[in-house]
Amino acid sequence: TVEEGNSLALTRGSTTMFQSAKGNGLIVRVYQKNGAPTITSENHTGTIIILTSGVNSHYTVILDINVGDAAASQYTLGTYSVAVAEGSAMPTPIILPTLSGKTFQGYFDARVGGNQYYNADGTSARNWDRAESATLYAHWG
Repeated sequence: TVEEGNSLALTRGSTTMFQSAKGNGLIVRVYQKNGAPTITSENHTGTIIILTSGVNSHYTVILDINVGDAAASQYTLGTYSVAVAEGSAMPTPIILPTLSGKTFQGYFDARVGGNQYYNADGTSARNWDRAESATLYAHWG
C-alpha cells in the first residue's frame, strides 16, 4: 500500500502492484531518482498495476564486420545484431565473421581503437554500459 504523498522505489525490470485507500482521483508519476525509477502516488483509489517499461530495456547492437571495400568472396558474415540490456553481459553465442588473411580480434565501439565488447572467441568482454542502441565494429589483425 502506498499512501498519498509517499513514494515507491522500484528495481530494474520489476513489475509492481500497489494500492491506496485515499482519495478518488488517479495521478501517477514515474521518474528517475538516483538512477532508479520511482513512482509517486497522489489521490489513488483501487489497484494499480505498473509495468516498468523502459527500465532495463533491451537495445539493438549492430555488429559491423568492418571490412571496408573487401570483395564479398573474401569474408563471411557473422551475427548481424544482438539485443542487450544496459548493465548486462553481451549476449552469447554469436557467429564470428571471417576475413581472408586476417584474424578476428573482437568487436569494439569504434572502427579503430575504442572499448572492446566482444573477445576474439565471441565471449563478452564487458557489460553493455549504454542506455542506447549502437554499432560495434570488428577489428582484424
